[in-house]
Amino acid sequence: MGMMRVLNQNNLEKIEQILQTSNDPVEIISNIVELRRMLQNEITDINEIDLSIVKNLINYMGNRQYPRLQAEVTSILSNISSGNNYNCDSIINQGGVEKMLLEIQHNSEINFRINILWTLANLSADKASTRDFIVKQGAIKILSQLSNNFDPTPKYSNVSAIVPYINNMLNTIFHHSNNNNNQDNIKNMNNFNNFDFDYHLQQNMKLLKQISQFQFSNLRDQKDFVLTGIIDTIYQYFITEKFSQYQIDIIIIIGNLLFDFEREYFLKIVSLFIDQICPLMIQGKTNRIRANAIWVMNNIALNKQQNIIEYFKQQNFQQFLPLLQNFESESSPNVQKEIIILTNTIIKQSCAQIFEILLKNQLIEVLAEGLKIDNQECILYATKCVKAMLQKCLQNKKINLYQRQNNYLIKKIEDQGIDTILYDLQQNPSDEIYQTSQFIIENYLYDENDVQSENSEDEEFDLNDQNGNKTNNYLQKAGSKMQEEDEEH
Repeated sequence: MGMMRVLNQNNLEKIEQILQTSNDPVEIISNIVELRRMLQNEITDINEIDLSIVKNLINYMGNRQYPRLQAEVTSILSNISSGNNYNCDSIINQGGVEKMLLEIQHNSEINFRINILWTLANLSADKASTRDFIVKQGAIKILSQLSNNFDPTPKYSNVSAIVPYINNMLNTIFHHSNNNNNQDNIKNMNNFNNFDFDYHLQQNMKLLKQISQFQFSNLRDQKDFVLTGIIDTIYQYFITEKFSQYQIDIIIIIGNLLFDFEREYFLKIVSLFIDQICPLMIQGKTNRIRANAIWVMNNIALNKQQNIIEYFKQQNFQQFLPLLQNFESESSPNVQKEIIILTNTIIKQSCAQIFEILLKNQLIEVLAEGLKIDNQECILYATKCVKAMLQKCLQNKKINLYQRQNNYLIKKIEDQGIDTILYDLQQNPSDEIYQTSQFIIENYLYDENDVQSENSEDEEFDLNDQNGNKTNNYLQKAGSKMQEEDEEH
C-alpha cells in the first residue's frame, strides 16, 4: 500500500512538472486528462496538487487555437476550485476569474462553458470577499447577456443548454450575497422582459424567485427593482393566458416582495396585482395556487400601510366569506391553514361591523374545524383566532355579545367543543399553542366556581341588537390583560 502511494505521488509530480514546463498542447492535454482521472478515482486528493500549476493552466485557457485544450483546462480548474480556500485563492490571484469571464464570451463549446460556470459557482460559494470580487468583474452582466443571446437555430442551440448552469452560478451569488450587491443583482435582471422563449422564461422565473427572497435593506434596492420594469413585466406575464404556467411562480415572487417593500413600491405592487390575485383564493386552478393567493392577501393585510380589510369591505367580502362558508368541505389542508392565518389577521384589524359579518358566516365553526386539523401551524393560528375573537368582544362595546344570563359567544364555543379541544391542547408539545390555549381557558372560559342558572331560558342571539346586557364574569377576568400587544404573524 505504501509502494502504491509512492508511485502515485511520483506520477503526480511528473504530471505537475509537465504542466509547468511543456509547450506541447497534445502533451498538456494528455497529462490533464490523466490528472483528472486520478482525481475522479480518488487516487489523488485535490488538496495535494501543487498550486503553482494554476498559473500555467490559466494561461493555457487563453489558447483559442486549441479548443480541446481550453476545455480540459477548465475541467481541471473546476476540480481545483472544489478544494479548500487556498485552491480558490490561487485561481483568483492568478487572474483566473477575469480570464474565464473573457473566454466564456468567445468560446461557444458547451463543455468549456459549463466547466467555467461550475468553477465560478465553486468560487462564489467560498467566501463573501470572493463573491464580491466576482461581481465587481462584471460576472452578472456578462452571464445575463449570455443567457439572453439565444437563437433557436442549431448553430446557437448550445446557449440554451448552458442556461441552467448560468442560473446555478448566479443563484450561488444571490443566495450568499450581502445587501450591498442587491442593487447590482437587480439591475442586471433588466433584460428579463426580453425573454421571448419559454425555456429562458422558465429558468429566469426560478432566478427571480431567488432574488425576491432577499431582505431589501434600503429604498434604493426597491426602487431599482421597480424601475427596471421587472414588476410591470411579470404583471404582463401574469395576465397573459399564454404564460399561465408561470402563475404560481409570479404569485410567490409577489408574496415575497410584499414582506419588505416601503409604501410607494408596496402600493404599486398591490395596485397591479390585488384584483388579479384575490379571486384566485377561490378560483385558482390548483390548491397550491389558492393557498399561495391567500398567503399573498395575508401579506398585504399584515402591512400597516395598506389595510386589506377595507378592500374586502369594498368587495362586500365576496372573495373571502365563501372560504369560511365552505371551510369544512375544503379538501386541501394547506388552503385551510392559510384561511385560518388570514382570518386571524382580519379579526385583529377589523372593526365591529366586519367582525359581526365574520360571526354570521360560521367563524366559530371554522375555528372549531381549524383546531382539529393535523397541522401545528394551523392549530396555533386557530387558537390565536379564538383568543383574538374573545378579546375583540371585550374591547369593542359596539359588538353586542351579551345575553341576560349566558354569553352567546361562550355558549357557541362550548357547543362546537372548542373548550374541550383547548383543554386537550394544554398537552401540545408546542409551547406557543400550550400557552395560548391556557390563557384562553384561564381568562375566558367557564370555571367550576362560576355560578350560572341552569334553568335560564336561552334567547335567540341577535347581532343587530345594540342593547347590551351585563358582561359575564369570565369575560371580565381578562379585563386587566386586554392591553397586551397582538402577536405578529
